[in-house]
Amino acid sequence: MTNSESRDQQNPERLLRMAQGSARTSNASGFVPPTLESVAGWFPELTIDSLIGRGGMGAVYLARQPKLDRPVAIKILPPSLAQDPTFAERFAREARTLAKLSHRHIVKVFDFGERGGVPFLLLEYVEGSNLRELMQMGRPSPAEALRLIPQICDALAYAHAQGIVHRDVKPENILVDAQGDVHIADFGIARLLGDDPREVTLTGTRERVGTPHYMAPEQIENPASVDHRADIFGLGVVLYEMLTGKLPLGRFDPPSADADVSSRVDDIVFRSLEREPARRYQAASELKSDVLSAWKEGFAAGVGQAATTGAGGVRTSPSGRGPESPPAEPAPEPVPSRLSKRAVGSFFWLLGSCLGLVLLWMPVGVTVSGPGEAPPPPKVINQVLMYAVMAISLAGFVGGPFLASRAVRDIVSSRGRLYGLRLAVLTMWLPAIFILDAVLAGLIQSVSKPTTPAVKALSIIAVLALDIWILTSEVRKYRRQQAQA
Repeated sequence: MTNSESRDQQNPERLLRMAQGSARTSNASGFVPPTLESVAGWFPELTIDSLIGRGGMGAVYLARQPKLDRPVAIKILPPSLAQDPTFAERFAREARTLAKLSHRHIVKVFDFGERGGVPFLLLEYVEGSNLRELMQMGRPSPAEALRLIPQICDALAYAHAQGIVHRDVKPENILVDAQGDVHIADFGIARLLGDDPREVTLTGTRERVGTPHYMAPEQIENPASVDHRADIFGLGVVLYEMLTGKLPLGRFDPPSADADVSSRVDDIVFRSLEREPARRYQAASELKSDVLSAWKEGFAAGVGQAATTGAGGVRTSPSGRGPESPPAEPAPEPVPSRLSKRAVGSFFWLLGSCLGLVLLWMPVGVTVSGPGEAPPPPKVINQVLMYAVMAISLAGFVGGPFLASRAVRDIVSSRGRLYGLRLAVLTMWLPAIFILDAVLAGLIQSVSKPTTPAVKALSIIAVLALDIWILTSEVRKYRRQQAQA
């Protein structure tokens, strides 16, 4: 292979043009896609252009929305799914959740439903090729592979924060547009089709939901335990395949044995592919951080660059767009903020303790005794209740501030995703405020001799009123943010 051919294969724009000219409709199952005429009859509001892909999970058609003058993709799911009595409810629930995902690296869901007896999803159309097609045209350079991973991590981290797991991360579901940006498709389709991949079949082929070589061990052994770390495993397989051109099967070599990458990249891949979920990366953001660090360290040391040399000996990127540099970190996606549960919980815990003290200090009944008679001793049950309330209240005075301190730590480290700092700080210091308040109440009582229960009750009510005012202000702030969103 000549140097010119090598550079062409490492150029993403060149790969896109080549891939778009290749066949994209290989059939991996017995599912027969509906004809263009049938789809056009089901969607009279759209102009159906062509069939652009098909497989075990359905067929995808390119169409145009004349009213909005935009291209869209229609994903037709296997009609056999509609025969499942539980599918309609699951489809509506999961599709609504997917439609709420809004991220630049996730293919958007515009609409969903059933037409002609078959379920469908109306999706954003991404003009480009999937990663599988690009890899068939030539293995990406290590630089290009490491450039794509942080974008995928951003999409996964966003979806995981919304409680959605992809469950089928593989090259076919990773689209790359002409600008080299990633768009992940089929987010949540595996869960939409069925929670347990061992119990769901597609078009009678006994095909599992998910692709075996990219599925985490727990997806096969115990599907009920699958969480977001299964996506990290799948991404580890994708990264290994991009770097080496092979799948990590059995006892596999480190990526550095086949690609010009550092041992740091080997460590990243091996950690992503740990069999035990607890030993993998626990968040996609951690994987992204390590990839960016490995990029910077590797390129600073002259390792893993796979770049070409331009005029004057200046190293250029594989796409020829200028000096090669680490992928710029994108601006963080806006994440809906919410009131800290720990801040609210600590407040109400302490509030309950205060109410318990009020019950102890305020007289709840009056016993009339004759002249010179001693008041009757309190009943044993009253004493037990009194000590129980006192123990619970004192526990709240310790546990409430402790929980509030944890809330302060969470809010400060949440980068704007949590609020309620004023509430948590005040709750944390309330016991000290109450002690100071009790001292002041004692001083006032020694001077003016008011009735003791009234002074204590008023002082507690004053402090609680301040705390409640702060809580309501935080709730109003949350509602304003929701209205703006």
